[in-house]
Amino acid sequence: MENVTKNKQITYGKAVALRCSEIIDTKAKGISVNKLSELSLIPQSTLNDLIHEKSEFPSMKGIIEFCRYFNMSLAEFYESPYFYIEFLPIKY
Repeated sequence: MENVTKNKQITYGKAVALRCSEIIDTKAKGISVNKLSELSLIPQSTLNDLIHEKSEFPSMKGIIEFCRYFNMSLAEFYESPYFYIEFLPIKY
């Protein structure tokens, strides 16, 4: 896990990208985004958006599809220090 305390704060998009990468490294190591898209039926563009921090606020639909493929709940996905409130910046 990337040391989130080093930078103190990360964006929500960065937190999602880090968490997705962590899950892929653990459960699908060595599989390309293209192959993962093929296997999961998640559009490659959606996976790229999640993994490569293409959006500050990634779509919940994409996160849900990702979680379904990896047979995990949203609670499990968000159960990570990346989502600790003290590390996510507050914007108004």
